[in-house]
Amino acid sequence: MKTTYKYTMPAQAFANFIIPLPEGAKVVKAAMQGADRVFWAVVESEAIVVDDRTFRLFPTGAAIPEHDEWEYRYIDTFFEGHFFVWHLYKLADKPPF
Repeated sequence: MKTTYKYTMPAQAFANFIIPLPEGAKVVKAAMQGADRVFWAVVESEAIVVDDRTFRLFPTGAAIPEHDEWEYRYIDTFFEGHFFVWHLYKLADKPPF
């Protein structure tokens, strides 16, 4: 059975952060909830294995680093107040050629 869970992102910005998620979890939405940056993921309710997933928030206009072995993959965009727009990415291995 699948379930949607909420995860709180750290308050830090401009740095990678790790959040453990059940294996196979799919992040479906990011937003502000009160003063917290959060995202929701659909997970297998009975999942036992947990993966440490690496994420990063980029503000609009920020450079997104590139690398030969990994890449940032876009997930969602959300607003913080009236001034900040954040873009959530996950760090992933590049597919082999």
